[in-house]
Amino acid sequence: MHPLYGLIKETEATHIGLGNAIAFATICTKARLCLLIISPAGCGKSAVSDAIGQAHPNTVRLDSVTRSGLRDFKDQFTHFQGLVVIDDLGKVDTNYSR
Repeated sequence: MHPLYGLIKETEATHIGLGNAIAFATICTKARLCLLIISPAGCGKSAVSDAIGQAHPNTVRLDSVTRSGLRDFKDQFTHFQGLVVIDDLGKVDTNYSR
């Protein structure tokens, strides 16, 4: 059996309905792909991002981000080879971000 099936089963034991999301996030992280999880509040988006962020050895976690705020991370993200987890993209295109 592939290890991802074990991960799904283990996740489902404590977080019903999140096993596939955790497995998909794991695949995207290993493949260095961008993953956006878009769903209503209370569906487990933060639980998925917390689990993946804790499992990856080089994680930068941002609770929210604005385009102007990313300037502060310019040097840190230049040639960055880790995982960036952003919990809230809601402010990116608001007047507040400009």
